[in-house]
Amino acid sequence: MIRDIERLEIPNSNPFKNDRFGREAIADNLEKIIRRSNGSLVISVDASWGMGKTTFIQMWKKKLSNSNRYQTLYFNAWENDDTNDPLVPIMASMEEELELVDNDGIEKVKEVGIQLVKKSLPSALKILTRGILDIEKIKLGDYNEEKLVELAGEIGSIELKNHKNQKQAKSKFKQELKDYRKLLKKKVIFFIDELDKCRPAYVIETLERIKHLFDIEGYIFILSLDKQQLIQCIKMFYGNEVDSSAFLRRFIDLEYSLPEPDRDSYLEFLVNKFELKNQNTEDFFIPYLKGFVKVYNLSLRDINKLIYYLNIVLPMSDLFALSQSWKVVDLQVFGIIYSLFPVLKTKSNDKYQQFINKNFDSDFVSEIITFNPEETFKDIRFSRFNQLFIDIVSKLLKLNKDSDISSEDYWIRLESRPDSEFNLIWLLDDKSKKLRFINDFEFADRFQLDK
Repeated sequence: MIRDIERLEIPNSNPFKNDRFGREAIADNLEKIIRRSNGSLVISVDASWGMGKTTFIQMWKKKLSNSNRYQTLYFNAWENDDTNDPLVPIMASMEEELELVDNDGIEKVKEVGIQLVKKSLPSALKILTRGILDIEKIKLGDYNEEKLVELAGEIGSIELKNHKNQKQAKSKFKQELKDYRKLLKKKVIFFIDELDKCRPAYVIETLERIKHLFDIEGYIFILSLDKQQLIQCIKMFYGNEVDSSAFLRRFIDLEYSLPEPDRDSYLEFLVNKFELKNQNTEDFFIPYLKGFVKVYNLSLRDINKLIYYLNIVLPMSDLFALSQSWKVVDLQVFGIIYSLFPVLKTKSNDKYQQFINKNFDSDFVSEIITFNPEETFKDIRFSRFNQLFIDIVSKLLKLNKDSDISSEDYWIRLESRPDSEFNLIWLLDDKSKKLRFINDFEFADRFQLDK
């Protein structure tokens, strides 16, 4: 059930039906640019990891496929970066998606394209000399200087011949692509996903293949990527002194950055989807959860993981128990606990583990609370709780580490009414001297939600 978050339905008839961020308008505007383009075009769609790039391009691809103007193809670069040459999986993708359109046409493209697949020097020499010259079996100690010069000349001649053959094959390949597009009477759009996750050499090789083999009228490439990660790939390959942005401009014609998604509305959608909202959580949990998601800058993928976790934890919690009559202060305390620590686990699991294992020092509070509670939760009507937030967390952490203390210092007073106070000691289990909510967390931690 919880994995359904990742498997978002993209209906053929209405691909953007489940679009939560209003991105169909973006796809439509980008499509107008493609439609007006007369030559080749490479567009990058940039967003950081976990911000919904893949979902966006899958929706967009399906929508374009419904038009008679375009033939679309999808290629996941990361799933194929174990190949020596990205041209191989690109052609495989073309064959898989286009053979039903016109099998003879795509066979011609593939037949010529195979000649362009890069091979290692030994393999290339074997192929070009039909196995006569097997460089792996050559022992240079068997040759004098004159013979070595002669051998070098033979190898050079073979490489020159190979270069000429490659040049002719490249020209023929591009011509076959032109002929094939005329046959289709459509623009061909490649969606290349997760390029930034690939090994640096493969990233460069893919960009070069696109630039040198597919710069043909009517062939469009949409690259889904995290530009900052891609820049790091380029620096790893060429060194830190290279101008990575300028390098990318050699290959990418237009760069588009996806706007930040509305994480509040996405979180609200998932909370409703998994029925995590009731009269207790609506006022005393969800507002705090939204605040922590914001200050810890959770991505959409992080929010998915968070919901996986809360879907297990919340039903076990005191916060979710409607049969119990809680005071306002009780619900506030439960709300902060069951929002702060699951968010901390999602974004900074090492800090979360320090808390669970009581392995933290006196600076721990300032390390996990690097924001202003008053500003973060300014829209929450229980403002007095905001003022005492850091004090509450500090006492909670101290109680977790030294549970033998039963001091009156652990009372917190949130409002002026006499019943508006809560003793954190009540959260301790009398037998285990462990904070009771930690049992809920430890139970949920045993689910392999990241696998």
